[in-house]
Amino acid sequence: MKRLIPIFILSLFLLSLEPAGAQVYEAPPVTVSTEKVRIGGETYYSHKVIEKQTLYSISKAYGVKKEDILKANPGIGPDGQLKAGSIILIPAGKKPAQVQDTVRITTPPAETVKTPADRFDGIDYYTHTVKWYENLQSIAKKYKVSEELLIEFNGLESIYVRKRQKLKIPEAGFIPQVEAIIAGSIGSESPETPVPGQEEEILSTLPDGPYVEDATVSISLILPLDCAMEGNGGNVNYMDFYSGALMAAKELNEKGFNLKITVIDTQEYNSAEDIADSGILDGCDYVIGPVHAREIEGILPYCLGKGISVVSPLDHKAESLAAGYSNLVQAPVSTEAQFESIAGWIREEGGDVVLVLSEVGGTAGKERSEAETALSEAGIRFESFSYNILQGRGVETSIARYLDIEKANNIVIASENEAFVNDAVRNINTLCTIGKFNIRTYGTSKLKSFETIEAEHFHNINLHLAMGYHVDYDMPETMKFVSGYRALFNTEPTPFAFQGYDTFMFFATAASMIKSGEYLGLDQIPRTRLIQSDMKFERVTDGSGLTGGYVNKAARRIIFRGNYEIILVKD
Repeated sequence: MKRLIPIFILSLFLLSLEPAGAQVYEAPPVTVSTEKVRIGGETYYSHKVIEKQTLYSISKAYGVKKEDILKANPGIGPDGQLKAGSIILIPAGKKPAQVQDTVRITTPPAETVKTPADRFDGIDYYTHTVKWYENLQSIAKKYKVSEELLIEFNGLESIYVRKRQKLKIPEAGFIPQVEAIIAGSIGSESPETPVPGQEEEILSTLPDGPYVEDATVSISLILPLDCAMEGNGGNVNYMDFYSGALMAAKELNEKGFNLKITVIDTQEYNSAEDIADSGILDGCDYVIGPVHAREIEGILPYCLGKGISVVSPLDHKAESLAAGYSNLVQAPVSTEAQFESIAGWIREEGGDVVLVLSEVGGTAGKERSEAETALSEAGIRFESFSYNILQGRGVETSIARYLDIEKANNIVIASENEAFVNDAVRNINTLCTIGKFNIRTYGTSKLKSFETIEAEHFHNINLHLAMGYHVDYDMPETMKFVSGYRALFNTEPTPFAFQGYDTFMFFATAASMIKSGEYLGLDQIPRTRLIQSDMKFERVTDGSGLTGGYVNKAARRIIFRGNYEIILVKD
């Protein structure tokens, strides 16, 4: 029988990784970030931790004390262990920054194992030390006992266990006696401990919003989570996504939601079709996942027949399925939608010259077509110029012929090829710094991920990016999430954790609002600003009246200012 991971089993994700043993290696170089954020009136660099970077090397690179970094990031802990991929805040300026408004959360003390009651005297047992990747369910399965038995025999107050916690496991010959003792001391009305294959329901308390008191929102999460099969702790990104979703579920529960959550590990099934055929998705309002487009396609036909909406949470390629499946909901913002946002942005800011810059040949045709279509539909006059990066360093002269030194110029980089974008940015930088042209440069979110481009150039060319994801640290909800995540998981949230929170929060809330009758469909819900992303869905149509699935059109906008700050534009 295929194994599910119930929502209440958090121990696998509540435990920090085993610290690595002492090793001799040269820490990788630290590149000082040019991205700054303001929190509580203070300015910080937003630094992404690279594998094997240390608190010491980072503090030296930024010229700040380790203590100041720890003060700004309570989740790091006194041992200074950093998690690759996490985002930490580095105080900006020569003087140590005083973080006044950052909430300090002290991680509650780990649960103490109680001495078993006298009723178990005389029972021989083994002692099991909990490993970081284990939870109560996996331990019970290993020793062929029930979770209920482990809870009762160890005097636990919950199903949560911690790393290095000692558990007593009754020897095989004593298990029937222990079960008999438990059966005799627990009444028939005692709540059952959920077992693999059951769906855990998080019951509501007092509804306080547009929620349906008697209705239950049913969400399934389909993710690759099995640590034992992945090795090395499994795929950390998807665990982070899951952890963020759990944070959202906890918050919604506190607000009064009725939630039924089923978490399915894709690695326990041979294929996505097998998951669908098992019937475990029946009755869901939304299925979030699987991760990859090819797996999403495997469950779409079944879910369509059952009236179940399937959310693509991370893979941009899944948008191609929206035309054929009315039950697909594409959460990531496509490049097409980003160019549409850019066109609207140019129309709002004005400017006398608009130039679309793209490469000759390669894969640029798609981006160029999307950019030109978006500008045309927005009623914006523009010109296009394409070149090959092998043409040499005289290209800026050709670009300058399309510009006006006396007027405001808008250049749209219609490419996601790193080599071309690097060359284009360098040429525009020359036109801005030496040629003294007044230029606003526009591009898609992919540009921000290119590490070969001088970050200083982004600021020099007044870069405006349409983004699918960008954390809004000015939102109180963001700092609440960060503080809660630090306290619960003892680490900093990664972009995947933010996205797990946003995705679960939005779709659980959307399901409840639709059930309440406040909105008739997903496309009627107004644009929603979340902590890392925005959501505003539109139906896909084919021009003949037939409708497909939903796609997210809400791109965020950021600007690289000349003072080396990155500003999130609030609509």
